[in-house]
Amino acid sequence: MIIDFLQKGGPVLYVIIGLSIVVFTLIIERLIFFYKIREKNDSLSLIKGGNEKALKEALKDKSPLSRLLHNCLINRNLSGEKQKEELKLFIMKEEPHLLRFLDFIAVSTTAAPILGLLGTVTGMIKVFDALSRLGSPDAHLLAKGISEALITTEAGLVVALPCLFLHNFLASKAETYISKMRHLGLRIIALFENESR
Repeated sequence: MIIDFLQKGGPVLYVIIGLSIVVFTLIIERLIFFYKIREKNDSLSLIKGGNEKALKEALKDKSPLSRLLHNCLINRNLSGEKQKEELKLFIMKEEPHLLRFLDFIAVSTTAAPILGLLGTVTGMIKVFDALSRLGSPDAHLLAKGISEALITTEAGLVVALPCLFLHNFLASKAETYISKMRHLGLRIIALFENESR
């Protein structure tokens, strides 16, 4: 059944399947990444509460928010403006980690239906080639060419649609996290400024 489906789809179908394996592997990696870095503690409350043990535990975490907290604590004795500059630099360094693979997923979302269209074109070329060679329609060759055309179009759309929604979800997750880091960093800096007065 599967082998028959692959044979009917032609060589372009193999490319679409290969692309889908790569892109869905990257999507799963990103979903796991965002699940792992979710906030477990309220960093601002930890600083306000002065609980050294809880603060040390939070700093052991490998999430970007933990690194943000560490960065803010290191720079707490600098001026407010200097702390804000350091915060901007820190977020710029963290952004590529949060946005990792999203460009490739976006390109794959566009490429999959285009590959499907390419399969459609190659399938139809086979149909017209069969017609030109035989002079009269051969039902078997016509059916084979048309099925190749339709299967690759279907496969391209099947890959593209979930990729589109998942890419938007992951991009939104990354942007929200970056915004959260920026907001939290500014609140920590404001807290340090109030303490120093």
